[in-house]
Amino acid sequence: MVFRIEHIGNLEYILQNGMFTRAHATVNLGHIFIGHTQLTANRHDWPVNPIDHTGLDSYGTLGDYVPFYFGPRSPMLYVIKNGYQGVTKRDQREIVYLCCRFRTIAESEVRFAFTDGHAKNEFTAFYSKTENLDKLHWETIYSRFWNNREEELDRERRKQAEMLVNNHVPPDWIEAIVVYDAEMCSFAETLIKQTNHNAKVRVNPTEAYNNCGFYYP
Repeated sequence: MVFRIEHIGNLEYILQNGMFTRAHATVNLGHIFIGHTQLTANRHDWPVNPIDHTGLDSYGTLGDYVPFYFGPRSPMLYVIKNGYQGVTKRDQREIVYLCCRFRTIAESEVRFAFTDGHAKNEFTAFYSKTENLDKLHWETIYSRFWNNREEELDRERRKQAEMLVNNHVPPDWIEAIVVYDAEMCSFAETLIKQTNHNAKVRVNPTEAYNNCGFYYP
């Protein structure tokens, strides 16, 4: 699975329309942004150049893609939870994980790429072929604690490996929604019924990852 964190206020629109890049013509104008404003803006200038791509066509920039993480408990979620780096502080109850299966994306006709670390880092490599998933540092991606340490100075970058989906993620690719508590579960399930979606809702991230096999692509 790959994971995208969103504000629960965006959920109804996403279940109906999917997820779009910020510059897409169909983007939700009422979207509640939860990330780092400047870092997100700078992504529009950062090129996506998979080292295993041999064609002449360009993959464009990070701004052309909807980003996902490969694992839970991202450093950005930590920043949002605590309101660090000028990011608006959010209660974790407001945040949901939208879970899509890697295989669904890879077997579609939509262009994608993935990284072995934070996409905006000069040491990060981009890939476009699934056989290169073994280049990712899975132990760090799934780790609960990801701070850099003397024996591994690259943990924070590796933890933030990204899956990048070009332009638009259709709503039917969302297989599960992970929420913080029972109240948010009830809210999400109501929206699912209203939008005729088929996503499953899971409460309590730790249990959800353990029980649903979310640790695997």
